[in-house]
Amino acid sequence: MIRDVKVLDEGEIETVHSASLQILGNVGLRLRSDQHLTYLQKQGFDVDKKNYSVKIPENLVAEVLKKTPKRFILYSRDRKRDLQMGERNCYYATSGCASNVIDFEIGERRPATLKDVASCAKVIDAVENLDMIFSPISAHDVPSGTGVIDEYRATVENSTKHTHLVDLNSVYEAEYIIRIAAEIMGGVDNLVKEPIISDMFCSVSPLTMHISALDTVLTFARKGLPVSSTSMPLAGGTAPITPAGTLALSNAEVIGGIIVVEAFCPNTPVIYTALPSIMDPRTGMYRAAAPEGIWMRMAIVQVANHYQIPCMVGGVNSASKTPNIQDGYEKAMTAVLSRLAGADVLTGLGLLDSATALALDQLVVDSEICDHVVRALTDQPIDDETLALDVIARVGPEGHFISDRHTLRHASDIWIPRLPGIDMVSKRDPDNIVKNAKKRVRDILKSHKTQPLDPSTMKQIDMIVSEARKNYQPSKT
Repeated sequence: MIRDVKVLDEGEIETVHSASLQILGNVGLRLRSDQHLTYLQKQGFDVDKKNYSVKIPENLVAEVLKKTPKRFILYSRDRKRDLQMGERNCYYATSGCASNVIDFEIGERRPATLKDVASCAKVIDAVENLDMIFSPISAHDVPSGTGVIDEYRATVENSTKHTHLVDLNSVYEAEYIIRIAAEIMGGVDNLVKEPIISDMFCSVSPLTMHISALDTVLTFARKGLPVSSTSMPLAGGTAPITPAGTLALSNAEVIGGIIVVEAFCPNTPVIYTALPSIMDPRTGMYRAAAPEGIWMRMAIVQVANHYQIPCMVGGVNSASKTPNIQDGYEKAMTAVLSRLAGADVLTGLGLLDSATALALDQLVVDSEICDHVVRALTDQPIDDETLALDVIARVGPEGHFISDRHTLRHASDIWIPRLPGIDMVSKRDPDNIVKNAKKRVRDILKSHKTQPLDPSTMKQIDMIVSEARKNYQPSKT
């Protein structure tokens, strides 16, 4: 695979690393919890309880990063799409969590529903080169406080692929979701051995760790389940407007999160995850697919590779509000450049309007784009068989190769679009690709059969969901 296009040299990587160490050692992270600060202080962190500050000495950073797991597996329910993290295989995932969908039938934007969660999971399950579900949408018609549990139930019923959760709001939700996953796997011990779920912890830029988010991810980590430490700074808004400054801040937040999680739960499998972006200086809004944002994400991969920690970045992005020409070139550009950087996972498939809306037909098209990119960047063998000198001599001048046995032998090696009609656009039907994407979605929703869960397992899952709703009590704070 062609990869490792570099935007930083080794000296620049060390400069970014050094800058992040200065941020962690001199500025530190904000963590408003005496209990957590007391624990971290005992672990060697420099704690200031008056200002809720935790600073991380350079020697502690080096010690923890050295011990953080470098390779692990994110499992799928049917074991057909297990993800080997740390191998830089560049898997593809959705991203989360858009609050709206663009209805693929009528093209109208509306709030996402639980039915949309189920439909999205089914499409992801069916699409060949979508490898992981990264909680793509948040439903509006689910109970407050337990809605994510309903969403996870809808997801596992309609897809076997690994689920990376990004919108958990409490330890309460985390515990019930772990119970559901354990029910599927036949117990917590089996789930830990073959984790079909993982959870994301995201710092709030700049340099703030929310207690509820930290406690939620620690619920997973204490069980031995994989998590991600994530940073989503907006250059010019929640980070310096210069890409280098945002890169240093983002790296500090990610490795700071890793070190805090590892302090509570040593040897936790952690994914280095960063989605730095650029603020449009004209509007103050996040602008997906900005060239500076692409540069930062490519640079982030190099920094993560420097630590030899599995890495996930945003990589298939567009600011376009609907599937159109802008969406096409932005998605293709970000998909190619992000793939070349060599991450373990690229996210963003299916999202539009700077990640605020998801469209199922766009999900299908994005998958096709990524499949195209994978093939284009796959090494082509150069040997006697592929150089075909004997074939060229046999056909000779003014001949043709169409009926030659060599052509017939290798015709199946040529990439063929999975989306029917993608290369058959005619002047009479300029929207052919859009129509075929919609048709593919309809066919999946009508005919795709996800490997079903055992009826007794589904019954237990439904009981867990009902129990979660019944026992939930809103926080009084």
